[in-house]
Amino acid sequence: MFLGRFHPLVVHLPIGFLILAAVFGLMSLKEKYANLKSAYHLSLLLGAISSVVAVILGFLLAGSGGYNENALGWHKWMGIGVAVLAIGLYLINRKPLNLSFNINKALIPLMLIVLTVAGHLGGNLTHGSQYLTEHAPQFIKTIAGAEPQGPQPQPVTNLDSAVVFRDLVLPVIQAKCKSCHGEEKQKGELVLTTHPAIMVGGKSGNTIIAGNVDESELIKRVLLPEDHEDVMPPEGKTPLTEEEIALLEWWVKSGATDSAQVADLAPDSMAMVTLASVTGKKVDTDKKQDVMPPDPGPLAEVDLEALEKLGFMVKALAQNSNWYEADFSLAKQEFTSEHMQALQNAAGNLLHLYLNNAELTDEHLNGIGELKNLTKLRLDNNMITDATVQRLAGLENLYYLNLYGTDVSAQCLSSLDKIPTLRKVYLWQTGIQEADLAVLTRKDLEVVMGMELKI
Repeated sequence: MFLGRFHPLVVHLPIGFLILAAVFGLMSLKEKYANLKSAYHLSLLLGAISSVVAVILGFLLAGSGGYNENALGWHKWMGIGVAVLAIGLYLINRKPLNLSFNINKALIPLMLIVLTVAGHLGGNLTHGSQYLTEHAPQFIKTIAGAEPQGPQPQPVTNLDSAVVFRDLVLPVIQAKCKSCHGEEKQKGELVLTTHPAIMVGGKSGNTIIAGNVDESELIKRVLLPEDHEDVMPPEGKTPLTEEEIALLEWWVKSGATDSAQVADLAPDSMAMVTLASVTGKKVDTDKKQDVMPPDPGPLAEVDLEALEKLGFMVKALAQNSNWYEADFSLAKQEFTSEHMQALQNAAGNLLHLYLNNAELTDEHLNGIGELKNLTKLRLDNNMITDATVQRLAGLENLYYLNLYGTDVSAQCLSSLDKIPTLRKVYLWQTGIQEADLAVLTRKDLEVVMGMELKI
C-alpha cells in the first residue's frame, strides 16, 4: 500500500513522456524534422520505463480494494496496453532493427488513443465518471451519455417545499463524499450516490440508522476530530461544514426519508436556522419561529479588512447576506487583544465564530460575551476553563457550542444550563463525565460526549 499510493503521482510521467514522444515522432516523419528522431527515441524510452513502473504501482494500489471491478479492470488493461505499445515502439525504432519508420504512422496514434482511454478511466476511478461533464452544457452531456440517473437536486426557492434528501442532503453528499464512495470508487464497500445505497451501508455496518444519530456510522465519522485516522472525509479532502453536519443529523433524526419535504418534517427553530444557513434562504417567519437576530445591515469595509489583516478567514453565510462567519482556526498569528477588539467591532454581523486550535486561554477571551449575535461558537482544543464559559451567559442567540478538548469541568454545566437558546454542546475529552450531566435541567439541550466506531 505504501508503494501503491505513489501510482497517482508516477502515472503522470508516462503521460507526459509519451505525448512528447508522439509529437517528436510524428514531426520526424517529415524530412525537415528528421533530426528529432533521437529525441523521439529518448522520450519513448523514458515513457516506456515510467509506464511499466506506473503499471506495477497500479497493481499494488488496486490491491487495497474499494474500486468498481469492471471500471478497474478496463483501466488496468488499458494501462498495460500503453506500456506494451510504448515498449514495442521503442524496440521497433532501435537502429539495429532498422524497420520502416512509417509503422509509426499507425502505432503512434493507437498509443495516444489507448493512453487517453487509460487516463480517462483512471480519472473516473478517482473523481467519478461524471467529473468532466458535471458542469458541461446540456448538449455535451447528451453526446457523452452523461445524463444523470435517479432524482437530481432542484434549486431551493422555498424551504418548506424542498425535498429534504434530494434537494438538501444529496448535494452535500455529492460534494463531499462521492469521490470516495461513488459508482467507480467504493471505499469500505460503501456507495453514497442514491438513497437505497446509503441505507444499505458498507462493511462497517449501517451507514444510516433512521432516527438514531448515535448509531449511524456516517454521522460518527464526520464528527471525529480532524486528525483522527477514521474521520470522513479523510485528510486532504474538504471537510463538511458545521451547518452541513447539522443538516445530516437533523435528517437522520427525522427518519432519513427520501421523499419528505421540509414542511412534512416540522423542523424546530434550530433546524430552520441550519437549513437557512445551508441554502441561503430566509426562514418563513409566518410559519416558523425565527431565532435569527434582526438583520444588522452591511458589515463596514474597514471592519472586514481589519479581521482579514489579523488572519481571520471571513465569508458571508449566503449570497447577498449581511451575516458573516469568522474563522481563526488556520491562522498563523498569535491571538491578541487586537484580535478581540476587531471581533467586537464587527460583532453586529458575526453569526459564526471559529476559534478552535488557536492556543487560547481565558485571558484571551475576556470580551467574548460582547459578541451578542453569535449562534455558533467553536472553542475546542484550547486551554480555556470554566471562567470562559461563564462569560458566554450573555450570548442570547447561541445555539451551538464546541468545548471539545478544553479544560472545563463539571462546574461550567450550570452556566450552560442558563443559556436559553443553546441546543447542542460538545464536551468530549474534557473534565466532565457522563454522571455529571445529571445536574442539567434542560431537556432540549443535546450534549455530545463522544462515540464508539465500528471499525
